[in-house]
Amino acid sequence: VVKLKNSAIEGFVDQPNADILAVLLYGEDTGLVRERANRLATAVVNDPGDPFRVAEVSVAQLKEEPTRLFDEMAAI
Repeated sequence: VVKLKNSAIEGFVDQPNADILAVLLYGEDTGLVRERANRLATAVVNDPGDPFRVAEVSVAQLKEEPTRLFDEMAAI
């Protein structure tokens, strides 16, 4: 598990390390989180809309099903 500092996030989002298998993006600024998620997904997969390559888990889903995040990561 690695937590990136703000100064390193932008570079990682555009050119993620290929050794990293999963990324958790979060923050209070949902617009910024969405922007970074879209950029990261585009840098990693051909089609960010492909449900077999990208999983989006909302806060509401995590509250209802706390193991969902781990289940999604285990499916990789």
